[in-house]
Amino acid sequence: MKKLLKAVRQLYLAITGSIAFWPTLIAIVFFLLALVMVRFEGTPLSVYLERQIPLFKNVKEDVDNARLIINVLATGTISLTVFSFSMVMIVLSQATSNLSPRVVPGLISDKTHQVVLGVNTGTIIYAFFLMLSFKTEGTSSAVIPVLGILLGLFFGILCLGLFVFFIHSISRSIQVDNILKRVYQKAIKDIEQQGEINVDDNPAEVTNERHAWSVFQSVESGYLRRIQKEALLEFATQQDVIVEVLIPIGGFMVAGYPFLKFSRDLSQIEDLEESIIACFIFSMEEMIMEDYEYNMNQISEIATKALSPGINDPGTAANALDFMTLLLARRLKAKESSYLRDKNKNIRVYLKRSSLDTLLFRYLAPIRTYGKEDVKIILKLLESLKILIYLDRYGEKYLPDLLNHVMAVRDDADNAIKNLEDRHSINLMLEELAACFPVESLKDKVKMLSADTKKN
Repeated sequence: MKKLLKAVRQLYLAITGSIAFWPTLIAIVFFLLALVMVRFEGTPLSVYLERQIPLFKNVKEDVDNARLIINVLATGTISLTVFSFSMVMIVLSQATSNLSPRVVPGLISDKTHQVVLGVNTGTIIYAFFLMLSFKTEGTSSAVIPVLGILLGLFFGILCLGLFVFFIHSISRSIQVDNILKRVYQKAIKDIEQQGEINVDDNPAEVTNERHAWSVFQSVESGYLRRIQKEALLEFATQQDVIVEVLIPIGGFMVAGYPFLKFSRDLSQIEDLEESIIACFIFSMEEMIMEDYEYNMNQISEIATKALSPGINDPGTAANALDFMTLLLARRLKAKESSYLRDKNKNIRVYLKRSSLDTLLFRYLAPIRTYGKEDVKIILKLLESLKILIYLDRYGEKYLPDLLNHVMAVRDDADNAIKNLEDRHSINLMLEELAACFPVESLKDKVKMLSADTKKN
């Protein structure tokens, strides 16, 4: 039963994450509407409406005109749909080549674009079904779906309006500022959702609870896409055990490698593997993850791609660093780990989260490596670190880690930048940064670049 539920969840995620999900639903609605309109034709209400509205009389008097209207509706909507799909493909191609392949799933999952494509596709299906409702014998008004034709004209006008909106929306969606803003907002939402898990956690309590652990090896390979937290918490509560997840959301797991830790040995429990694996969903594709690190990785890749010789756009990299700074500043307020508690407030599950030092290395180091010869990027990196140091000046929890990354930026600049004017600007930024450290011993470690850049 648990395997079946997991298979259903995986199928649900695959279907809802597809670009064809909403267009298919909307197309089905239009198909059902066409059936209703054909059945509605000839009813007393339909006949009454045709007599009261003069426009209906003009349509039902000539079957050829009615066929022509439907044909124009179908062919015109097909042309709009083909052009819309072509625009989507062009946008995805540009996003992949100029930004990062990681942003493509976000563009595909945009509900507004899917709705536009769905209305266009549904209108085509609606028009085709109305064509089949025409009868060849006679020209009486009963064989012409008058109300259906006029409703189809309304759908055609709606498609034209949505096409104008689609062109405007798709042109904005490819702008790097809008992509960065969307990714940033998604990351903030994920951080807030994870922060709600462990508001009342006591780190001392967590440390005291840890003792001898029993390792559980994974039986599946792939990216950890989702953790069924309710099911995992229920399992841990029933077995009276503490579970620690060893990889974060989005991490890659290989079958046979340690995946979980238990506070006691559970090897004698029947169907242990089935019960555990039912709580996790893996995917062989790196799809959209419900974790802020996935979005931070997108921002980092956009910055590094902008710094590549083929793109050479340091302005985009600087903008990406601004959004990265906002996310890291928000991360300063979060805990290093997330915990799930049972109804008695006992900690049952540890969820893996990356430390701030890991995040800095993982997402700022590539930008530093690719932009170490660009004084603008070096200054932007130092400014970002200065902001983080200032925000942590009272807690002083992350100052050593931040200092290490400041020194890494300084060392790369010392080796790569030789222009005296540029080095002077970097030294001024280092002086400002050193003044943010509340501890004198840390200030002394933020040394200037080795070259003497003082002006005569």
